[in-house]
Amino acid sequence: MPKKKSPAPPFIPALDRSSEMPFDEMHLNIEKAIEKLKVPRVRHACRSAINHLRKAWLLHPVDSEMSAFRAITAEEEAATAVIRALRERR
Repeated sequence: MPKKKSPAPPFIPALDRSSEMPFDEMHLNIEKAIEKLKVPRVRHACRSAINHLRKAWLLHPVDSEMSAFRAITAEEEAATAVIRALRERR
């Protein structure tokens, strides 16, 4: 009979890890620029990508698999925004 593996040790975040996602000034400027976009579909996809990233950051200490899923979803939303923007520009 095969031996059972011991469960992985729980993730313990660093004590100096901030609860908010650490955005640089560049990221904050991009977020402001998103709000100025005229095309709602592009703007909403960009907002959604940022929201998923923030939720991924918050979830990582609790549930790393769900955090990874949120990060992947953020990437998909960003790709959607780029494709919609390209279609808008023809």
